[in-house]
Amino acid sequence: MNETAVDTEEQIVSLFPEQETVVCGGWILKMYAKRLWVHPLYCILDGDIDERIRICEEIGKYKAAKCAFRIAECTNYYLRSRLIEENNYCFKSYATVSELNLTDKMLTRITKGKQKTCIPEISVIQRKNSDSGIGTIELAVADEETIQGKPDGKAVGKMWIDTLFFFDGSLLSDSALWNVLQFAADNRIKKILINLAGCDSLPEMYREYGFQKLYSCYCYEKQEENENEFAK
Repeated sequence: MNETAVDTEEQIVSLFPEQETVVCGGWILKMYAKRLWVHPLYCILDGDIDERIRICEEIGKYKAAKCAFRIAECTNYYLRSRLIEENNYCFKSYATVSELNLTDKMLTRITKGKQKTCIPEISVIQRKNSDSGIGTIELAVADEETIQGKPDGKAVGKMWIDTLFFFDGSLLSDSALWNVLQFAADNRIKKILINLAGCDSLPEMYREYGFQKLYSCYCYEKQEENENEFAK
């Protein structure tokens, strides 16, 4: 069992209290972006795995959402094989979760760098959730670099106590990431967690800033019949 992955995935799931949560036999189901994401954090051997998968699919149908599984590496090998071999799922994408612990030395360097650089600022909008204490941060790029080719591109992050998390760090440009570090230094953030959708390794830009890869995730979705037809 990959304890680091399980603990971090638990933390990530908890950062979205506004999203409806369903627990199915120890698996956590969350609605994100019109998908019912299944987080099978614990390898449960008892019971019928295939039946549990079907229950998740039924919940997805009820919510008019496609069911998708996010499985962290070194966890649930048996579930991955059952999804592919018996339930007509296919691998869709990777995701890499990386971490940067902001030490006092690093925060000092960032603060000094802020005084020397002329990188345009990123507008920051904070929306506090009073019940959970989790703040939503919306970062809008204000410079010439774009996010996914869109001048008004945005990356949404979550702040909880002294941790800042971005669900899709691939949306961040180099200058945007530098501004995130500056924001963290100004707001006493001690740790930045970033989920990099579509990446199976840590990009060079993140390594240069000192990020460390924690683990990868494998995302699976049901393979529809019409997808097979188009593939022919």
